[in-house]
Amino acid sequence: MKKFWKNSNFRLKIGLIITAIFVIIGFIIYFIPHINPFTFNSYPSKLKPSPQHWLGTTSMGQDVLWLLIEAIHNSLLIGLIVATIGT
Repeated sequence: MKKFWKNSNFRLKIGLIITAIFVIIGFIIYFIPHINPFTFNSYPSKLKPSPQHWLGTTSMGQDVLWLLIEAIHNSLLIGLIVATIGT
C-alpha cells in the first residue's frame, strides 16, 4: 500500500482523499444529533451564510448544509446498491 501511495499520481491522491471525506461524512451523519433537514420552517427563511448556518437557509427555512450532507448519504447508499446489483 505504501508503494502504491508513493508512486501514484497527485490527482489520484487528491481524488481518494476527497472521496474518503465524503464517505466518512456520509456514514457519521446519523451519529450526530441534528434537526431533520426536511422539516419546513425550522429556521428563518433565506438566511445568508453565518456561523450558525454555514451555507444559509432555503426559502422554506431548511438548513442547506444539512440538506447537502443528507444528499451525500443518500448518494453513497444508491451507489452502493447499484454497485452490488451490477456485480
